[in-house]
Amino acid sequence: MAFIALYNWGLGFNFAMQAPTSWPGSIYGMGISPNMLTFATMAISGNVALMWLMNITFAVWYLASLQQTLLSMSRYILGMSFDRLIPVQLAHVSDRFHSPNAALWLCFIVSLPFILVENLTNWTTLYTTTALGSVFFAFIGITAIIYGYRKRKQLGSTGMGLIVAGIISAPFFLYVSYQLLGLPYYGINPLSWAVMLFFWILGALLYPIGKAFYGRKGLDLSLVFKELPPE
Repeated sequence: MAFIALYNWGLGFNFAMQAPTSWPGSIYGMGISPNMLTFATMAISGNVALMWLMNITFAVWYLASLQQTLLSMSRYILGMSFDRLIPVQLAHVSDRFHSPNAALWLCFIVSLPFILVENLTNWTTLYTTTALGSVFFAFIGITAIIYGYRKRKQLGSTGMGLIVAGIISAPFFLYVSYQLLGLPYYGINPLSWAVMLFFWILGALLYPIGKAFYGRKGLDLSLVFKELPPE
């Protein structure tokens, strides 16, 4: 967030949004794939202090993004495999590294085609798929409000805390989702829509399909919401 704030403030919002799509197409054929930091460094090369600050915050941003990508996705896969929504083999944890190596390998394999798309086009092609996460977090906020309100008597102050957290987070992530999906600056395109719709639909269908599958075997999958997590 610090980098984004400095980026838009230092370059101006309109320039910051239009610069990626204005990069000469011939540059991509030379194997050069510019990113936000490229434009920022070029535009503010006369301000050394701001340039260093933006480079540092950009580096920290990449470290923070691991929480949203590799760490969170692999743990989601681990949790879903524990709950039998997906094959249990994906719950394997390495004895040596104590991490869900099968889930991490799956994340790596799934990401390879998208790396290819980025290299054959440009880095903005799938930029708006960031809305995958923002819509997800918006629904978490909405769920916190509904759950906290319905269980307010049983949860007491915790229920109110859920409601307040949801009221704060849901509008923010809904606004971020609107920016990514509704504003032309971010380059929404059919490929981005296809990727996001695929994962949204897959996520919506995964639980009812899993519940029906295991229901035929006499297992009630809804019990996973009534037990303590494995941690």
